[in-house]
Amino acid sequence: MKAAIVRRYGPPATVRVEDLAEPDIEPNQVLVRVRAASVNPLDTKLRDGSLRWVMPLTFPAVLGFDFSGEIERLGTAVAGWSTGDRVYGRTNAKTGGTHAELVAVASDVIDRIPSSLSFDQAASLPLVAMTAVQALQQVKLAPGERLLVIGAAGGVGSAAVQVGRAMGATVTGVCSSQSAPLVERLGARILDYTKSELAKTTERFDVVLDTVFSAPTPNLLRALADRGRYVTTGFSAGVLLRSTVGRLWSRRRFAFVMSRADGGLMRRVSEMVTAGALTPVIDSIFPLARIADAHERIEQGHTHGKIVVTIS
Repeated sequence: MKAAIVRRYGPPATVRVEDLAEPDIEPNQVLVRVRAASVNPLDTKLRDGSLRWVMPLTFPAVLGFDFSGEIERLGTAVAGWSTGDRVYGRTNAKTGGTHAELVAVASDVIDRIPSSLSFDQAASLPLVAMTAVQALQQVKLAPGERLLVIGAAGGVGSAAVQVGRAMGATVTGVCSSQSAPLVERLGARILDYTKSELAKTTERFDVVLDTVFSAPTPNLLRALADRGRYVTTGFSAGVLLRSTVGRLWSRRRFAFVMSRADGGLMRRVSEMVTAGALTPVIDSIFPLARIADAHERIEQGHTHGKIVVTIS
């Protein structure tokens, strides 16, 4: 099969399409013919070695976590699925594997693609949408609460705006002037960071979901209500300290979200898509042969939604 392979840590050009043996499947897995996959910031950090101390790669490595495609083969213990089923999800492998023509994935972490979605659209959703759902459930976002999404035009951010609205929250998104029309269409009020509107606002938010920074800034702390909850997709010693010691002296709560492959979360995503509450946001689409360009696009920053790669 064709696969995007990384043989050493380095810049985007280290990702190259090569021939690789087809993966074997375990009894509880299905083999999926991948039609499309997405590239996430996590992929670029794995590739350049930023995460080598916590998520080291074993070379040669195939990156990629999201996928959409069709089931090609069933493991001997798999029930409820048939060959040819259109499915999507994220792999439960630690370092990915979906940037390839075939991927082996556990049958209990995938779901059927809603009929309204193309393969490209479906591939853009699993990781970011499940991360958004998981984060907002983790901090117990309640109907009527005020949610602030930092990085509202990005992959997780654009999903979180929609998930927050579906959960009944009033959503405000922090983004640039250029991204404002998109975020407003998704249903959020805007705080334009290019005009320092976050620093100027006097509004207080019950929940802050930070998809950009690795530690709460003074502006974010001022915007967080007395009993507010801050959750981030990043990691920092500052957030870790606040999440532990802070419980002794503050009514605020600080947490990380660690995305995981989860069939229940995947079905929740599908339900929201079918109900019209969640729409894919795609920045750009690249063929597999140009996957290095997809990595470069992510590293440029300021993406509007997800980067998708067509595989086969």
